[in-house]
Amino acid sequence: MFLRRDGDCRVTVIERDPAYRTASSSLSASSIRQQFSSPVNIALSQFGIAFLRDAAVQLGCDGDAPSLSLREPGYLYLASPAGLPVLQANHATQRAHGVAVALLDPQALRERFPWLSTEGVAAGSLGLDGEGWFDGPALMQAFRRKARALGASYVHGEVVGLEHGRTVTGVRLADGSRIACGTVVNAAGRWARSVAAMA
Repeated sequence: MFLRRDGDCRVTVIERDPAYRTASSSLSASSIRQQFSSPVNIALSQFGIAFLRDAAVQLGCDGDAPSLSLREPGYLYLASPAGLPVLQANHATQRAHGVAVALLDPQALRERFPWLSTEGVAAGSLGLDGEGWFDGPALMQAFRRKARALGASYVHGEVVGLEHGRTVTGVRLADGSRIACGTVVNAAGRWARSVAAMA
């Protein structure tokens, strides 16, 4: 979708599972969080939550806006005394990168979550914003619908090889056909490793 919207190129998506029955995204918990130890992952999630919040505008087609049922109750990570230094270090990284998180001691955890046993818990990190879940299959369908509306084409097939010299020049499919190209974006989910090995 982004390549068609922001670029001047032809886009062909080769989809081995067009019903998304075995696709990683459709089988995932379809959740998003900001609580990471890596600034890169934090930035990716900040982009992701902003996009999800604006999905009706970003992915709407012909007056039809997708409903992703985004819910943001937050994540709660708990640490034992041994894990507390890691939780605190992650918390500092998250705060330094604009993540809304609260570090809660056992008493604060019990007050906020009276059903939670804090036995063996030294602290918890609670995401206050930008964490939760959404309808992943609806998001995938919305991306496909928007990409097609922008002119992308979808081909049902399985990539079995990449043709290249100094750059990639084509993709070979299991049915023997070839699709010429100048750039390949490997978005093969759980098959990404095998596709990357073809390069």
